[in-house]
Amino acid sequence: MNQKTDEENALALKIAHNIRQERGHKGWTQQQLAKASNIRQPNLARLEKGRRVPTLRFLLKITKAMGIDLRDVL
Repeated sequence: MNQKTDEENALALKIAHNIRQERGHKGWTQQQLAKASNIRQPNLARLEKGRRVPTLRFLLKITKAMGIDLRDVL
């Protein structure tokens, strides 16, 4: 089974925190962000819990939907 390294875990948690924070600033629910970014809400929920290391494509969909720069979530 493929285990995430400590570094990957730390990055996933940092990204999760930043996405939740940015989403909160906009007053959006997970469902609203999922719809705006054309991703499934359960996938967004896993990301926001730090259980998923997102791909660049996934992050770009989210940041584009929120109108923010990719650097804002990294």
